[in-house]
Amino acid sequence: MAIGREIEDIARELIRHQHDHPPVRDLNREVERKQTIADRIGADFARLIGSWIFLLAQLILQGDPSTPELLKTYHVSYVLIGPQELSPSHGASASYWAQHGTLVYDNVEYRLYRVSG
Repeated sequence: MAIGREIEDIARELIRHQHDHPPVRDLNREVERKQTIADRIGADFARLIGSWIFLLAQLILQGDPSTPELLKTYHVSYVLIGPQELSPSHGASASYWAQHGTLVYDNVEYRLYRVSG
């Protein structure tokens, strides 16, 4: 019985304690409020199109005219072309890499190219 009474006393003490602080705020809403229009447009663009890293990787895989510069800028040494990269959503150009890369591995499904310096 003494333990039960002690637990009741502790519970009463906890209930009596009051926190003295401002209301709790939703940090997600706070961040949204502080975003500029450019931040919101950038976030919407990334949601709709994809991340910048994904876009740059797509350009590289497709053999875009900017590929040599992107390879140097991001210190890319190897490019792997497989079924996912060849899918329409990624659109890798196997012919571009056959011409511009050095084939170092090939197992029918995957080809690994060393980037020409």
